[in-house]
Amino acid sequence: VIRRQINRNFDINNMRGVVLSEIAEIEVMMRNRLLSEIGGLDESQQQSIKEGYIKSKNSQLRKSEEFIKKLTDDLSVVDFFDDEIAANFDLVRQNLRKITSNDTLKNLLSDNELIHTFQKERNTMAHDRSEIDQNTGMMKFPKKGREYSITSFENLRKNALAIVESINEHSESRV
Repeated sequence: VIRRQINRNFDINNMRGVVLSEIAEIEVMMRNRLLSEIGGLDESQQQSIKEGYIKSKNSQLRKSEEFIKKLTDDLSVVDFFDDEIAANFDLVRQNLRKITSNDTLKNLLSDNELIHTFQKERNTMAHDRSEIDQNTGMMKFPKKGREYSITSFENLRKNALAIVESINEHSESRV
């Protein structure tokens, strides 16, 4: 019974990884297709797309500013940071670093330390195009010059577990 439950937990986590991998691959494929399509346009069409993007981004930023203002007006600071849409991973990491009184945790949360580095690795794997070298079995991310083997992924998993352990070990319980 225990073995079956453990296998079920592994299976569900593996499926989560498969789904996340597919979503990341779809995003990369869409970005590559967009870049290919843009490359086939003349300069005036490219400029028009750029201007449209800037206009759209400015509109999004205004809407985001209004949304954040509404959130901050309507939500307590606890509810704001509990909202995954309002407060992304990096915002949570930076603000936790600012307010924690635990120096070890503060160091773990610093820019370019373990948690931030892990976050950047995750972003590379989620958002950049990868290739699998059939000879070596390595997964390569040419844009970032990164390569991952099974051992690399195992080490990333160990880092993730170490991060969870460190956060749990060094967090002040306020709940």
